[in-house]
Amino acid sequence: NANVQGITFNTVTGRNTYYDYAIDILSNQDEYDVNLIFLPGVNDQNHNGTVTKLIDMCETRGDLMAIIDPVAYGQSIAAATGEAADRDSSYAAFYWPWVHPTRGRTNR
Repeated sequence: NANVQGITFNTVTGRNTYYDYAIDILSNQDEYDVNLIFLPGVNDQNHNGTVTKLIDMCETRGDLMAIIDPVAYGQSIAAATGEAADRDSSYAAFYWPWVHPTRGRTNR
């Protein structure tokens, strides 16, 4: 939970993370023209506050969609669907399980 895809999920001011600051910055739609935002590894199960902030920002902007991991890698499908069932937004989508680049690849 402290290391997300190689980035430490630290708090900066005791309540906000670096991710929260990035979400605050991207909330200005006049300055940042984006369509999709991904936070791989920042999942709803372990980082609920940051995911909620991201979805709220997307809904407020109205022109941005978030792609989110519902649970950490290795969880069951029941855990993933249970976590995603608590969310209802036209501006967020949950994708699970993680995709591995080596699966399905053939050596040629």
